[in-house]
Amino acid sequence: MDAKKIGAFIKMMREEKKMTIDEFAKAANLESKAIIEYEAGVKKLNSKELTNISKALQVPLISVIWGEKPNWEQKPAIHRKEKL
Repeated sequence: MDAKKIGAFIKMMREEKKMTIDEFAKAANLESKAIIEYEAGVKKLNSKELTNISKALQVPLISVIWGEKPNWEQKPAIHRKEKL
């Protein structure tokens, strides 16, 4: 996991939802100081923190882990009709 990429994703999603750090920290059941450190990429998240953040952002957990928005239009290769 890339802490800086995850942190940038968390900050981007929090700002898209127009949440302050304090509001987001409360929604994720975390300390505001921890959110600041996560967003800066200086502190790594454990599985519980990742889960809390994904719930607060209302995004899939895997999106937080990858640090990317989900691409709902792209189907997995197994469902595509094209040859790989």
